[in-house]
Order: sequence, then structure tokens, then C-alpha cells
Amino acid sequence: MNKKILIASAALAASAAFADIMWDGTAYDYRVETGLDDGTDTYGYFYYYTDEGDGGASTLAWTEGTPGTQYSSDALDPIIDACGGLCFTVTLNAGYDYPYVGVGFNVTGGDQVGGDASSWGGLDVAYSATGKLILEL
Repeated sequence: MNKKILIASAALAASAAFADIMWDGTAYDYRVETGLDDGTDTYGYFYYYTDEGDGGASTLAWTEGTPGTQYSSDALDPIIDACGGLCFTVTLNAGYDYPYVGVGFNVTGGDQVGGDASSWGGLDVAYSATGKLILEL
């Protein structure tokens, strides 16, 4: 099953008491300013994963650009530059009981230890997809 997902002009937004948290792919920002840094300065960066580690064969194909920078082979900066957001196609394949592919961002930092996002007051996500999509915080 193929699913095309376009988060080109997506805005991940949440209102917090101290500031607005916003990511806009067309502004060529490479991280989401969450306001919840865990002290490692690794918050807000995007990452992606598939079910390969669970024996699955699902794939994520970037429709424009190729991941990687001089700092990280997985950095999505070139993808954001190429399409003004995150543009990709997902193919869910057999091999795992519940095929999956995911794209996310670190709310507090790379260790993903969690944080208190209750001050955000909510979360708005704009996206376009041709298939069912699950969003999770």
C-alpha cells in the first residue's frame, strides 16, 4: 500500500504561555522550536524510521532531496530545502504483523526523555495525505 505524504507548507504550531511554537517548512527551518530543551541542544530535529528493525519491509522514499549533511547522514535539512517541508512516499509491505513508517521530531532532545508540553495549550498539524495517517504526541 502506497501513501503519499506531503508536509511541505505544514505548520506545527502550539501556543505556549511564553511564546508561540511554530515550524513552517517553507521558511527552511531545520528544527521545531519546542521550548523544551533538555540541555543537549538536540530538541526539535526531525527523524524517521521504518519497521525494518522488526523484520518488516516497509519503506519511506523522499520525493525531493536526499537526507544527510556534514554533521549527520540522517539530517533532513536537504529534504526541507528541496521541497519546502517534508515530502515523501510511504510503502507499507509485509514482513511485520503491523507495518509502519514514522517521521517525528524530538520534543526535548535526542534522548527523548520526555517533557511537560502542557504549557503549549494544544498542537495543530497541517498535512496532506492520500491514505490514513496516525499522528501521535
